[in-house]
This record gives sequence, C-alpha cells and structure tokens, in this order.
Amino acid sequence: MLEIRLLHQYLTSTYHTLSEDDLSAHHFSISIPRMATIFPYLLDSMLALSALHLASIEADNRQSWIHAALRYHSQACSGLGKVLCKIPSQHQEPAFISSVFIMLFATGLPSISPENRSADPLSAVLEVRTLITGCAMLFNQINSFDSESELKGWQCCSDRREDLKKRNLNRYAAPFRSLHQEVDTDIH
Repeated sequence: MLEIRLLHQYLTSTYHTLSEDDLSAHHFSISIPRMATIFPYLLDSMLALSALHLASIEADNRQSWIHAALRYHSQACSGLGKVLCKIPSQHQEPAFISSVFIMLFATGLPSISPENRSADPLSAVLEVRTLITGCAMLFNQINSFDSESELKGWQCCSDRREDLKKRNLNRYAAPFRSLHQEVDTDIH
C-alpha cells in the first residue's frame, strides 16, 4: 500500500512541482512513469521523491515519510549504480531521469530533515556539483545519438530558455505584426 500511496502522490501532486509547461508535464506524468514500470531504479527514485514531498507537506508524519524516502533513495542509488558502469542504450534515459530525481532528493532532504543537514556547507555544495556532473554526463550520452527516444524533443540542449521565450513571443506577436503591416500599407 505504501508504494501505491507514493505513486498516487507522484501522479497527482509531485510531478506538478517538477513541470514547467505542458510538454514537461506530459513527460513527468506519462512518459517517465511508463519508463518506471520497466526500470526499478527509476521507480525507486520516483517513490523516494514522492515520499520526500509528502514529508514536506505532512508535518505530523514527517519522520515516517523521511524514513520511507531514505529507503527508496538507497534502493534507487544502488540500482542505478549497477547499470552505470556499462550503461546500455535502453537505460540511458531512465538513468538520466533517475539521476535528476536523486539530485533533487539530495538537494531537498536537508531542508526537510534537519538531522540530515550537513555541518559543512562546502561538502553540500560539492555533493550537488558531483550529482549535477553525473546528470550532465548522462544527458550528453542521450543527446549524442540521433535515435528516437521516449523523451526526444523535451531534452533539447540547443533550445535555451531565452530562445524558447523568443520563439513563443514571435509566435504570439506574428498576428499583430501582420495587422501592423496591413495598417501601415493602408496609411501609405
């Protein structure tokens, strides 16, 4: 029942905290859970993140949620570690997403659980830097292949946030530009 509760939490609430737009919401709510049914380490990292999310919103049960979160997090790290030494192509995307969830977990745990807070702030920064490096390595592996993937189009490294904003602005501004051109030609 615990896993069903955590999966429900992920599908109804946690994924909303991760997504920025409709495309990422689709991937976080549909594609990634589908992958998690095949790759246990991804499921474990998803459940760990959901338990941590519950710990942040249910103060009365915080300790039990943290305990569950740490257990699933440990399983996720162990499972992911087994495939990282020689990562087959079918594991690249789930390994990347799992590594992102693990990084988010490691970043969020100290703010929710004071006893898991590092006494040395520099070691916390180094831990996050190491985790980001792992995510970046997996991201680069995924993008080095031209094959169609489950998350293709979402993991676009060439589209920066500014480029996406500019593209959306141009899309919304285009009707006004044509209207402006019509008015301008009518005046002259």
